[in-house]
Amino acid sequence: MWGLFRSPEREARRLVRDARAVVEMAAAALPAPTTRAIASMAREHRDRALATVEAEPARREVLIGELRTRHREARRRRDDVELTAYTLVIIYLESLPLGARAADARATVDEFIASVENGLDA
Repeated sequence: MWGLFRSPEREARRLVRDARAVVEMAAAALPAPTTRAIASMAREHRDRALATVEAEPARREVLIGELRTRHREARRRRDDVELTAYTLVIIYLESLPLGARAADARATVDEFIASVENGLDA
């Protein structure tokens, strides 16, 4: 029922805003080694998830559910690296069906990973 009131434009704006907020928090509040670990883990899980979704598009929702479970576990353990990496990958996967409307969310995640892995400030 609640899905009837969801606007793709609103969802895309939320994902873009959330991606930017997570990236800004990671860049500003966490030490460089932690940020590098987040980027590495996010890249690994994003790449694996994208390969799975390309092979089986119907698995996207299942993957998001699995990542949310891992996200909750990371929150309980207070593991900043896993928590932030899973958040970024969930945002990335949720933005896929929104296409160009949520392209900025995916670009924010991609740029964060690339900049950190290339030794630049996020």
